[in-house]
Amino acid sequence: SGVSDTPNSQAYQLAKYYMEKYFPEWSERYDAVQRGMSYVTNISNANNGKFSWYADERGLTDPDGYRNMSAEQILQDLFGEKKPSGGGSSGGGGGSSSTVTVPVKGDSASIQVSASVSGSTATVKEIDTSKLSSVTGSDTKTGTVEIDLSGIGKEIKSVNLPTKAVKEIAAAANDSKNDVDGLTVKLSGGEVTFDAAALEEIQEQASGNQLTLTVAEAKPSDLNARQKEIVGDAFVLELTLKSGSKVITDFGDGYATVSVPYALKEDQSPSGVVVYYLDNDGNITPCETMYDVRSKSVIFTASHFSKYVISYEEMRIWENPFTDVADSDYFYAPVRWAVENEVTSGTGADTFGPSDSCTRAQMVTFLWKAAGSPAAQKSENPFTDIEAGDYFYNAVLWAVEKGITSGTSADTFSPNASVTRAQAVVFLYAYADRPAAGSENPFTDVAGDAYYADAVRWAVAEKITSGTSEATFSPENVCTRGQIVTFLYQVFSK
Repeated sequence: SGVSDTPNSQAYQLAKYYMEKYFPEWSERYDAVQRGMSYVTNISNANNGKFSWYADERGLTDPDGYRNMSAEQILQDLFGEKKPSGGGSSGGGGGSSSTVTVPVKGDSASIQVSASVSGSTATVKEIDTSKLSSVTGSDTKTGTVEIDLSGIGKEIKSVNLPTKAVKEIAAAANDSKNDVDGLTVKLSGGEVTFDAAALEEIQEQASGNQLTLTVAEAKPSDLNARQKEIVGDAFVLELTLKSGSKVITDFGDGYATVSVPYALKEDQSPSGVVVYYLDNDGNITPCETMYDVRSKSVIFTASHFSKYVISYEEMRIWENPFTDVADSDYFYAPVRWAVENEVTSGTGADTFGPSDSCTRAQMVTFLWKAAGSPAAQKSENPFTDIEAGDYFYNAVLWAVEKGITSGTSADTFSPNASVTRAQAVVFLYAYADRPAAGSENPFTDVAGDAYYADAVRWAVAEKITSGTSEATFSPENVCTRGQIVTFLYQVFSK
């Protein structure tokens, strides 16, 4: 409501503009209205005076100094944006909004949808579900559905998406007959990828016709004194997801992977970048973080939305001892993880040997150490080609007991034989207790009845591997040390 005795007052125009832009769900349900001053001053009427209070020592405090500010100044402070002069929202005929076309796509299909843009907010009012099914259908290779608003030439911090379309994507992602992995939304200031479990939780909590995702720097006014003390001048990212009156913060068993631009200074190393979750008491908790030198972005995973601090710490810098492992290598983070967690220490003082073939003994030992080096309950050794004292002895006994391997024959393990890519994913699949595998097999070189078929489908669904090309897995290729630690990293770092 706008309260004023002047027809079509500034108060009414402000109320209409900010409600339509920032709370479109409620704006559609309730029209903006103008009321006279008696609405809040004449308390003799039972329907009036509902919002009267003292903003002084007798009642509410006024820490932001709103008592001495105009309505326009207050709204500008709250939303970080001043209402454009000369008009209202996209529905008010003021020219403050524009319409753009954005892609919604999967791996093999794409559709175009219209979005209205007002300020830093884009609104996709509708996504035709019959057209969306061409992207998410079970007969289409999809992967992750992507809604890309990063290339429209405008700074977009928030997007309103139709809940109905998001629910359809969630249903596809949680359908075992469908290969949809999740949903990625790209905005100017970063992108967010929700996995299937997160989408399932979101669609259950969504209470309105729209879902509003915001990825933006937190305003100083959004931080309390303790938070400001902790973060100093570090960048604080605010992630919010709303539907109707519901603020969705928790993703249940799911995760969101967040990527935001972050430029390293000349003397900084990628390994020094770290993201922390910041709670209301100023406590910080480190997140699984990596820095992508190609896109110059920091990437982290979050099980809920809140405030996150992007920081740089010298003590986190890894003194890479290996001359054959570069920051830009795909296996850089996995190698660091493997060394820091004592899974392996390399092939020499300054070499890791990422391209060297990995033996069956090494594979089982790596897996055993990543699992915490558990002791086998039984000491019986079924193999004639291993003996007590071998560095891999305890690892093999544990793997046999757990059902991860039964050797290459009834009495041989073949510890020095090279492990193939097929054998490597079978070891990992068995370690994970052979869960239900995805139905999608994207590889022409993996037969449906191959002993490793379920393991490969599971590894692809869990994003442990994407193959050696879009259509090949190369199951008989020897697995390299770089590939092995990457597989392990994908399993144990989640």
